[in-house]
Order: sequence, then structure tokens, then C-alpha cells
Amino acid sequence: MKETEQDRQDAGALVFYEKKVVQVAEKMADIGREYEQLFMDLGRQMFNDIADIEDASSALAIIISHIDDAVAVFNRHFPDSSPVACVKGCHFCCSFPIECPSQVVVDVAGHLKKTVSEIDLQHLISRMNRDVLVRQPPLNRSVCVFLDTNHLCLIYENRPLSCRWFSSPDVNICRQSLADGRQVPQRPVIHRIFQVATTMLSAAAKHQGRFHEQVGFIPSLLEVLALPDNETTWRGHPR
Repeated sequence: MKETEQDRQDAGALVFYEKKVVQVAEKMADIGREYEQLFMDLGRQMFNDIADIEDASSALAIIISHIDDAVAVFNRHFPDSSPVACVKGCHFCCSFPIECPSQVVVDVAGHLKKTVSEIDLQHLISRMNRDVLVRQPPLNRSVCVFLDTNHLCLIYENRPLSCRWFSSPDVNICRQSLADGRQVPQRPVIHRIFQVATTMLSAAAKHQGRFHEQVGFIPSLLEVLALPDNETTWRGHPR
């Protein structure tokens, strides 16, 4: 079939259009790499600031400060208008299983030993032991032992990073997750910042020759509370 002038023009237009698409795709790839570099730079700064800080609470305070600053900066320059359903008193996520860096466990253990009476601490330990028994696969759901009768967190200022970054768009999804384990979507940037923070805490622990894997929060907390020196001899609890 003989090629017409119109065919040649259409082919030329397609080639020109494809070149423009390629140019835009390359620019987007460059921007994507620069965007990823933002998180790499954040992680590097976090690690540099805590690498040689052996006190878990001090390292955690620095990391949380970095998180707060990074969230504020990203919110200013990458605004996210997606809804967040999390409000004071909402507590469905407080039944989900929690994993965290070892520094979080040591920090919470130290906080409890300093602020809770021996009698109340023993009550908490009994509740934690029940929690370990109640949480069964596949969902491992159970109301957190640190949730009071008003659905408020008893260790809010020292709560794990997994609790801090939660940003559900719909409380009904959280409610449904309690029954069927479905994933709850989160704000991507917030989630990413906390992922970086968690990774850097683990990296700092490894740098110091300490246990550096993510651990189950309640089982690990029970182990650390049972140790006289908390941090120095604890080798971590499996997930």
C-alpha cells in the first residue's frame, strides 16, 4: 500500500510527540531521584547525630526532633490534602501489633520504672503477660495494655514510632482491620519519614554493637523490665 503525504505527516508528528514524552519522562526520573535523595540526606543526618549516643532515650529524643522538623518542612512544600481521621480518643489502631527499634523498648521501660509505682508496675506486667497470650495469629489483635478507660494512651509522650506515624484516612477502615486484618493506608510522606527514622535507629544500634533488629513491643518490654540493668544485657526478642 502506497504511503501518502498525510501518512508521512502523521508519522512525523508521532515521532515529535514521542520525543517530547521521552524528555518529560527523563525529567520526571531526575526529579524522582532528587526526591529520593531528600530522604537519604535526612537519614544520613539522623544517623550522624545519634551514632555515638548510647543512651536510648537521648537518641530517641533527637530522632523525634528530626521527625517533627522533617514533617513540618514536607508539609510546607509538599502539602497533602488527603484526610486524616486520627483524633484524640480514637483507639482502633491501639489493638494492632507493634514492632519497633530496640531503643523504643528501652526508653519505655526506663520511663515506667521512673514514673510508675512498684504495685502499678506489677499490674502492668501481669496485663502484658496476658496480652502476649491473647494475641494469636493470624491477626494478633488485642487492646493495648497502655490504653486507659477513656481510650487515652498512658505512655503517650513515650509511645512507639509505629503509633506516632499512624495517619488513617478513614476510621471505618481501622475498625474493619480489627476484624479482617486489612491494610490501613497512610500518608506516604509521613510514613516514609518514620521509616527512615526507624532504619537509622537500627543502624545506630548496630554501629554500637547492640541488638539492632525490629522487635515485638510488648514481649520485648517484658524482657527489658525483668533485667536489673535494662539495656546493657538485653539481646532482643524475636518478632
